[in-house]
Amino acid sequence: MAFPILTPLGMTANMWYIVISYVSGFAGVMLSPQHPCGIMSADYFGIKLRYKYKKMVVGEILMLAVVIGVFILVG
Repeated sequence: MAFPILTPLGMTANMWYIVISYVSGFAGVMLSPQHPCGIMSADYFGIKLRYKYKKMVVGEILMLAVVIGVFILVG
C-alpha cells in the first residue's frame, strides 16, 4: 500500500529503492506481534513467542543486511 505514496517521492529513480522498501515492509509485517500466522504457529507448536522472535529477528536482520549490502555495492 505504500508504493503509490513512495513513487512520486523518487522511489523509481533506482530499482534498489523499491527492493529495500519491499524487504523493509516484509520484515515489519513478519516481526509484528499482531501477525496472526506467528501467533497461531507458536500456539500450535507450543513454543513461547519470545523464542520465536529470537529466531526470527536473526533472519530478518540478515535479510535486511544482505539487501542493504548489495545496494551499497551495486547502487
